[in-house]
Amino acid sequence: MEIYIHNMTKNIGRFSQHRGFGDTVASVTNALGIKQKEGCGCQKRQEWLNNKLPYKASNISYSNTKNKQ
Repeated sequence: MEIYIHNMTKNIGRFSQHRGFGDTVASVTNALGIKQKEGCGCQKRQEWLNNKLPYKASNISYSNTKNKQ
């Protein structure tokens, strides 16, 4: 149990470097041992998810909200 907790806390900082959800999915699948195969489309899917679900607030539009920032 201690090894598992240590590995989890060691890897938390990596998530802060993710550009979006695609990077998180790639990290999780890699941690689970799911390997990318050549031509599988993983990189394309990762980029698409990063563009659709980014983590940076600067990419979010507030045009339809009352409380604009």
